[in-house]
Amino acid sequence: MTEWIAQGIGIVAMMLNIVSYQQKKQKYIILFQLIGAFLWTANFLMLDAIVGGLLNIVAIARGVLFIKKEEWHATHMGWMVLLSAAAVAVYVCTFAVFDKPFTLMNALIESLPVIGFVALNQGYRLKDAAATRRLALICSSCWLIYNSVNFAIGGMLCEIFSLISIFTAMYRLDRKKA
Repeated sequence: MTEWIAQGIGIVAMMLNIVSYQQKKQKYIILFQLIGAFLWTANFLMLDAIVGGLLNIVAIARGVLFIKKEEWHATHMGWMVLLSAAAVAVYVCTFAVFDKPFTLMNALIESLPVIGFVALNQGYRLKDAAATRRLALICSSCWLIYNSVNFAIGGMLCEIFSLISIFTAMYRLDRKKA
């Protein structure tokens, strides 16, 4: 029963991520993804995917920071270093705390969500929604590969739909009108 509830939560989180890229303002992209990160955290923790849950907790902190971008000076490089360090700490915990075997393949695969997270950090730092979408391409591509290798069907669908949504928004909102 817990797995079914977790999958349902994951589907709602997926829908929020997909819809986020259709927003005209960067603030709303971040807000939709912030709410999605809460749901992804619950989803991963209910499925005992601790690293995914931890990385989404860091994503929640990032979302709150960038919702308050002006007030908290979120574009300061110190925040980027702190958030990136937190993502790297989650990566290290994968092997050091949660006992995932450290092999070359595992090291590469487990680094993909961290690369995506750091790319999206930079995207949130920018003022332009179009630039945020371009960096989100890196994020979704990394997560798609990661989810494919781990055969995480909900995650794969989320990233496929997110990529379609990003490309649609780029065509609809970002291309130069002739």
